[in-house]
Amino acid sequence: MGIRGLWKMLEDNGKETSLIDLSVSEGPGTMPWGDDVRGYRVGVDVSVWYYQANAHNRQTKNAALASLFKRATALFSLTTVIPLFVFDGPGRPNVKHKTSVRSNSHFLNSDFKSLIRSLGWKYAPGEAEAELAWMCADCIIDAVLTEDSDTFVFGAPRIIRMSVSIQLLTLYDSNMASQS
Repeated sequence: MGIRGLWKMLEDNGKETSLIDLSVSEGPGTMPWGDDVRGYRVGVDVSVWYYQANAHNRQTKNAALASLFKRATALFSLTTVIPLFVFDGPGRPNVKHKTSVRSNSHFLNSDFKSLIRSLGWKYAPGEAEAELAWMCADCIIDAVLTEDSDTFVFGAPRIIRMSVSIQLLTLYDSNMASQS
């Protein structure tokens, strides 16, 4: 997803870590804006999770929902992490990179929102990755969890790319890139 070849071009700028290590090392009191008591705020691009759930579980809606549930519970089990799920909104373009994209209405929306109702979610005005990039740049969240490299183009200063599981991550930080 995103810009073809961009992840490969940036791979030397990424730092392998785990979300628990990241949330502990950069957790309460260590962020530049000085919050003392809070968890590590991670914005999640839901459309990427949908894409991956469908790719891994093409059989039925329930298999896709089970995959989303497994990912969400892995994220929620980390008590130092506060997730915010962001859904594509009504202003999402119909064409990206000269290719038509699906509508904003995804068959999992209703069920997944019920699953995460108490944890926090919102609609973006347009694309979720653009909203998450803005939220990260404005310090509303600490990092964006996504597989979509468009998030770089939208200006997110901290992006977490998940490998196979929530345990294997690569952090891309614009501050680290400018120091190397």
